[in-house]
Amino acid sequence: MTTTEQKPPSTLTSLRRLIPARSCLPEETRQIAEAQATRLVAILGDAEGPQVSHIDAMPRIAVRYERLPVSGLSHWNGRQWIICLNTEDSPARQRFTLLHEFKHIIDHGACDRLYRDVTRRGVTLTARQLKQPPTTSPVAPWSPNAN
Repeated sequence: MTTTEQKPPSTLTSLRRLIPARSCLPEETRQIAEAQATRLVAILGDAEGPQVSHIDAMPRIAVRYERLPVSGLSHWNGRQWIICLNTEDSPARQRFTLLHEFKHIIDHGACDRLYRDVTRRGVTLTARQLKQPPTTSPVAPWSPNAN
């Protein structure tokens, strides 16, 4: 009889598992983010905290530096997540932006549960601005369509 060793979940999977399968209240969302940050620090085991090298070394995530009109952005290119950081920003700002964009990646697919009130408010506000009734599909407040 052979025993198969189970591989531990990836860091991203481990952080995503902290998100419940139900809608969360804003206070719960903050608590989840804190739990994710605590788990990330524990997984990395670095007294300095998360660094670019930690995130860039994760499977299916790549960090790039570019001259951007914003501090950073993240997107899925079909094979991996790309986090772009502005070369003009200070190292402290780049680190903040890195973790901010990484949180977007962690939350991908769960925003409707984590940010329900914020997203719905964004839809209503956008609909008012356009003088249209709100749609059933929310617009994320950080998307280019939300103003």
